[in-house]
Parts: sequence; structure tokens; C-alpha cells
Amino acid sequence: CEDLGQRANQDGREGRGAGGERAVPQAGLLPLQQEPAGRAQGHHGAFEPGRLYTIIGKSGAGKTTLLSLISGLDTATGGEVLYRGQNVGKLDRDNYRAHSVGTIFQGYNLLTNATALENIVLSMNISGVKGGNKKQTALELLERIGIDRETANRKVLQLSGAAQQRVGSARVLAPNP
Repeated sequence: CEDLGQRANQDGREGRGAGGERAVPQAGLLPLQQEPAGRAQGHHGAFEPGRLYTIIGKSGAGKTTLLSLISGLDTATGGEVLYRGQNVGKLDRDNYRAHSVGTIFQGYNLLTNATALENIVLSMNISGVKGGNKKQTALELLERIGIDRETANRKVLQLSGAAQQRVGSARVLAPNP
């Protein structure tokens, strides 16, 4: 298999779409093969820091499995998923997920009895973010993604689906993984 970064940008230049818009680099992980248990197999690659990758494929191709392996939510039954040269399956996965990766879930996974702001501050506390005014930091982050102070103080169930998705995104960004 080829390096994902090379596949995403073979000639070192940013691609452009038909209308001149900047194209999103694609990871080049398709087609993924699956074992009966739904595991992705037979692929390797490297993700470069600071680059944006998309993983595309048909339903059942293993996209979610791949992301679960990378984020440490699942462990590989064969092969390795490496982060900074270390096998993710052998790391303290709670620490890895709290400090090294951020995951935005399709179902948001927000605490519904808490406010948007409380969800962000809780994420910062769990991740061990030290110092500073976490509430103010969370409010500033929420404002940058279009959630004003009034909305930030609403319970999650009082927010639209789009607002919940933005809160989920802010929760991932708050600990600065």
C-alpha cells in the first residue's frame, strides 16, 4: 500500500475541484477488506500532522472500524495501529483518548442533562486540562463555532441537532488533543 499522504497529494500541490475550489485530500484507504467480525485488514499508511484526510467508502467497507481503531475505541485483532511509533493497543487507551486524539461521534454523545457549556468544561476536566479559567475558555471556543453565551447555557436537549453537533466538535477541541 502507498503512503496516505502521497496518495492524498501525489505531486505536492493542493488539488482543485472543477469549480476551482480547493479539493479535500482523500486518505486512499479503499477498498477496505473485512474479516467476518467487521475488522478492516490489509492496509497501511501514515497520516501527516496538520493535514486533513477523508475516509470514504461504501456501507460496510470498514470506515467506522478504521476510525475506532485509530481513536483507540477498539483494538486490532491483527497488525498494529501506531501512534508516534507505539502500538495503540498497548498504550493506556484512556490516557491516549484523553490527550492524543479527539473523536466526534455521529450521535454526539453529549450529556443531555447538562448544558452545552458544562459538556465542554467536563471534557476539559476529564482530559486533565490545567490552569486558566476553563469556563471562559469554553465560552470563547463555543463562540468561535457559532454558539453564543445564551445558547451555551441551555441544556443539550434544548439545542437543535446542528447546535449539538457544534458542541460535540467544541468538546473535542477543548482539550487541544
